[in-house]
Amino acid sequence: MSNWTHVAGIIRVDCLPIEDLDFDKLIGEEWHYGDEFHIPKTSFLPDGSEGSLYKSVWEDPDGSIPRYTISIFGDLRNHEDPQEIIDWFKEKCKNLWVRQAIITVWNERNGTIDWRYEHVDDWKIANEFGLELEQEFTIQEHRYKFTEEGLFWYDTYEKDWFLENGTLRNLIVGKLNKDLIKTNWKPKYGETYYFPCINSSEHPTHFYTYNGVDDDVDNYYFTNNLMCKTEKEAEELYDYIIEKVKEYRNNDI
Repeated sequence: MSNWTHVAGIIRVDCLPIEDLDFDKLIGEEWHYGDEFHIPKTSFLPDGSEGSLYKSVWEDPDGSIPRYTISIFGDLRNHEDPQEIIDWFKEKCKNLWVRQAIITVWNERNGTIDWRYEHVDDWKIANEFGLELEQEFTIQEHRYKFTEEGLFWYDTYEKDWFLENGTLRNLIVGKLNKDLIKTNWKPKYGETYYFPCINSSEHPTHFYTYNGVDDDVDNYYFTNNLMCKTEKEAEELYDYIIEKVKEYRNNDI
């Protein structure tokens, strides 16, 4: 009697606009019963006696930073070891800029193993600020706290906590660029300033009029003051940030 392993996993991947990811290389290729192939077995997704797992890649048509969602799924005949697939999944996550990832593997004889990607960077950022997880802190009269799921802000109208992806991105950019030489320049009310925007390769800079609103506060306090007087300065800073992000990612921070 055959022993089957059933797999359902998903990975949400952040990606900079200038990057072009090859998921056949990063995740693996499929093979199916009856296929003839001439590539090393190590290039395939985990497999059983009649084929490999499947993968499906969805790309955000707007090109935002949380750009890809990868589904990994299937039923493997005569595959005995759920932990082997969990370990493979963990390795693949190391090669990606993971926003979220989770997998469940059920073997009909050996049981089920689940695994969820943990964001080590959230702990690092909290530690750099001298904070514990779930410890509240205040910035410009707004309440925040780090949790295992990321940075949350408190909405006084809804009276509830919400995940703050935008501010967390700014915090991460600020952390990655803590070795920048800061201009220590802050615009006056009504003055125009330029800001590097890592969300877009077509428009690497944005310009704002400083009015002291939340966006201005975020741009000044959460990113080690990356405000620039000129568009050229902001473009140069954009190029520097992209290279720094690549460098830190390659070093698996």
